[in-house]
Formats: sequence, C-alpha cells, structure tokens
Amino acid sequence: LPTNPGAPIVLYLHSGGWVGGDKQFVPDMVMRFVERGYAVASVGYRLAPAHPFPEPVHDVKRAIRWLKAYGAREGVVDGDRIVVYGASAGGHLAAFVAATPGRFEPDDLTPGEAAFDSTVSGVVSVVGPTDLVSLYATPSPWAAPMAGAFVGCGPCEEDELRVASPIDHLHPGLPPAYWADGENDGLVDAASQGAAIAAAWGDLGGIYSSWLDLIEGGDHNIDESTINQRWVEAFVHFVTTPG
Repeated sequence: LPTNPGAPIVLYLHSGGWVGGDKQFVPDMVMRFVERGYAVASVGYRLAPAHPFPEPVHDVKRAIRWLKAYGAREGVVDGDRIVVYGASAGGHLAAFVAATPGRFEPDDLTPGEAAFDSTVSGVVSVVGPTDLVSLYATPSPWAAPMAGAFVGCGPCEEDELRVASPIDHLHPGLPPAYWADGENDGLVDAASQGAAIAAAWGDLGGIYSSWLDLIEGGDHNIDESTINQRWVEAFVHFVTTPG
C-alpha cells in the first residue's frame, strides 16, 4: 500500500502457463507502482489441469469484486480504479476478465462480493496468449500441452479453444488496453497474439483504447530491461485519472 488513502489499484496476475506460479512472485516493474501512489494486489488463482477454464477466471473476478468491497468499506483503496496487469498466462487472464464483465462469473459469490461487479478501468497484458487456437498450433513444444491443460481438452477442438480466447469475446465498450509482446517470442507469437488483439481492440474502442509495445528482439521473458516502463506507467496513470 502507498501512503495516500483511496489509492488506485494495480491487480497483478502471475505467469506460469496456467499450471504453475504463485502470487508471491511480483516483478519489480509492478512493485514500482507503489512508489507512484498505487496499491498493488497480487492475486492467486487455481491452476490447471486440476482446475481448468473457467475456474481461474472465476478466481480473478472474485478478487476484483473483493477489492471493490474492501475499498468501499475501508477507504484505503479505490475499487473504481483498478488496472488488471498480467504476465504470460496472467496476461491472458487479465485480457479475458477485462473483456467479459458479467460473463464467466463465479456462481457462489458472498453477498458482499455480489454487491459489486468485475469491471476494470484498464488492462496490461505482457506476452499474454489471446488466441488459444493460434497458440495450440504454435510449433513450440510447450504451447499445445499448456493450452490443452488450461482448457481441459486434448486433443482440442477449435470451438473449445475459442471459448477461452480473449480475442473471441471483444465488443464495444472495452476498457483501454496495453499490450507488450516480444518480437522474437517463440511461444506467444507477437503477430497472432498481442498485435492481432491490439488491432481488434482498437477498432472497437477507437483512439487511445489500445496500445502495442512490440519489443524489438524480445522473447517471452519481458522485464524492466526490455519493456518500456515509462509507457506502461503513463498508460496506467491515464486510465486511472478521473476525467
């Protein structure tokens, strides 16, 4: 938490191919937002294959509602200003929850959680898969097994993969989005993933609705030495500043 009350929130979702990772691992480029006056909440979500789609999505949406209820009750954070920020599998989940408010919601909400929705002010997706059909067909030996474990299929049909793909759930009224992808990423192909959804998202939202940071020479491991931190921070400031 920063020192200022009513701080906007950066909600972080960890990487790990949907099958690993832990909320305790938050990169420095995310923790730096605390110095900028933001609260940072790192969210754990259930992992595949034991908990396939949409269970991890339910967990993230429950966390968003919980943070809104907490903010309304305590005044420490501002639940009306949440940016969901994810890396790799977390980037997929960030884009998916941002694109599907009111859908794929948990059905066992507490009264306190049910009093709030799962909308967010913006999304940052770093090397996040957004088209699982394309991911499943990627030559990387990791791609198809990860996608299949997450969706709960194998071999997987196109329809099964599409229902879990953010790019298949776009609509007018999407929150602004920032996409960071490595030009040479052999797992999450920049052209069919980040660049494709950045264009489609922007077509629906218009000017300032979608930013793409295509990192020259970058691979799947994006950190402070590769991502344009100033751009990310400017984006988060833009979407959390009233008016």
